[in-house]
Amino acid sequence: MTEPLLRVSNLEKKFPIQRGMFKRTVGQIHAVDGISFEIAAGETLGLVGESGCGKSTTARLILRLLDPTSGEIFFDGKEIHAMTRDEIRAVRKDMQIVFQDPYASLNPRMTVRQIVAEPLIVHGMAKDDSDPRVDEMIELCGLSREFGNRYPHEFSGGQRQRVGIARALVTRPKLVVLDEPVSALDVSVQARFLELLQELQNKLKFACLFISHDLAVVDILSHRIAVMQDGRLVEVGPRDQIL
Repeated sequence: MTEPLLRVSNLEKKFPIQRGMFKRTVGQIHAVDGISFEIAAGETLGLVGESGCGKSTTARLILRLLDPTSGEIFFDGKEIHAMTRDEIRAVRKDMQIVFQDPYASLNPRMTVRQIVAEPLIVHGMAKDDSDPRVDEMIELCGLSREFGNRYPHEFSGGQRQRVGIARALVTRPKLVVLDEPVSALDVSVQARFLELLQELQNKLKFACLFISHDLAVVDILSHRIAVMQDGRLVEVGPRDQIL
C-alpha cells in the first residue's frame, strides 16, 4: 500500500483560558480534539465545518505554524513536529498555504514579481526576482507578466488571490493548504478562481487541503470530504457519499 503524502494521527490542540492580572489559567479550549486523516499525493481533501470549529487551527498545525498539544503529523514519511528548525525550513518549500484574505496576506510594499519570487529566494532556489520561474508562474496563474511591476493595491480581490496562488506554487510544492481562499471573493469571481485551481492541480499534480464552510465550493474541487464540528471530525469519506 502506498504511503500517504500527509498523515495526521490523533492531533490535539488546547489553548489556555487565562484571567486576572497574573494571567492565571482557569481552563482550556479544545480547538482540535483528537482528529486523524490522510491525504494522498495529488488528492484534494475538503475540510468543511462551521466557523470556529477548528479548521484553520488544523491547517496551521499541519504547517507547523502552531505546535500541537499532542498527536503526530507525518509529511512525506517524516514526523514534522520532531524536526529541528533547519529541518522544517527545508521541508516548507514542499508545503505552502494560501490565506483567506488576499490583501492582508500580501506585502503592500513589494511588487507582484518580488512577492512571487520571495519563496524562491528564502529557500535558496533563486538569487532575485529576475528568475524566469517567477514570470512563468505569474502567467500560469492567469496574470500578464507586465503585472509583475505593480503593487497589490492596484489589483482586484480575485487578481490578488491569483498572486497568492502564484507565490504558493512557485516552489512547486507537494501539498498546498487553501484556507477559505474564495470566501472574500465575489460569487462571479469564485467560479473562475475555482476553475484556475483545477487547471493548476491537473498541471502541477500537487495535493491539496481545501478548507471551506461552503459545501458547493468543496463539491467542485474535492475527491474526499472531512466534516469537522467542535474540534472533532464527525465524517470522512468520498465526496459523493458525504454530500
